[in-house]
Amino acid sequence: MLKGFACRYKILGEGERQIVDFVVPGDMCDGYHFVPRGIDHSISTLSASEIALINHRRFLAITQEFPRIARALWYSSLIEEAILREWVANVGRRPADMRIANLLSELFVRLTVVREAKANAFDLPVSQIDLADATALSTVHVNRILRRLREKQILTVERGSVHVRDAARLMKFAKFNANYLRFNQQNNKTLA
Repeated sequence: MLKGFACRYKILGEGERQIVDFVVPGDMCDGYHFVPRGIDHSISTLSASEIALINHRRFLAITQEFPRIARALWYSSLIEEAILREWVANVGRRPADMRIANLLSELFVRLTVVREAKANAFDLPVSQIDLADATALSTVHVNRILRRLREKQILTVERGSVHVRDAARLMKFAKFNANYLRFNQQNNKTLA
């Protein structure tokens, strides 16, 4: 993903959508599409986006010819798995307000690292329905939680962007620990 915002999602038995990850600039949209039988989920853009396509054969040749790139891709897949585990814990065990705060904390960190967050603000071109589908909450509940976070002067979500008023308070409220994202300590210090 070069520019824009996308999501990975699953459609469940009754047609409900569960978003299982947001794809932000710098992420691989789908590095596993050449695996036999394809992928087990769908990917959709949520905003105007720009993606780079890599031919399957060229992709495999690059990983064989350049072991450092292969290791970087492997490392990237480990981070994707860690994000997935964190999302499972988020949806499965955290109270609703912490789910939203955790998700927004994660996006803030990921977008800061790729220089897509500026002056404690970042674009979030998703609807409250998308946030609900990512956190297993109703849109009404998402709306209430966002209002509470605004009233606590932690953050404001409006017109496709998030303004983090106090990153340290947001992350403390969420009990957010960015270690699973495996960014170096220097990056973590600039966020809190």
